[in-house]
Amino acid sequence: MNSSLVIDVRFADGSHKSMSYQPSDVSGAPEVVDFPLDGVNARGGHATITLSTAATNGCYGVLVTPRPDRAASDTYSVVRNGTRTEAPAARLCLNS
Repeated sequence: MNSSLVIDVRFADGSHKSMSYQPSDVSGAPEVVDFPLDGVNARGGHATITLSTAATNGCYGVLVTPRPDRAASDTYSVVRNGTRTEAPAARLCLNS
């Protein structure tokens, strides 16, 4: 991989946190990547989680599973080359 993975989390109250991970930090398909929310009020509400990279020679992956239910405000989507595609039957797996 020739570029880092950037994770940006934005909460409904306007607070946010971003972190950048070098390819060597997440290579070998780790089970968990730590994303500490120190100093961010992450209690309740909704969040928008954006994962991005400028890599041109590979890709990063996330764990997505089927979702049996779908809350109206819960959306998983992918943006490729500026085009957003929703996947209403999917959810991003997070451990909090």
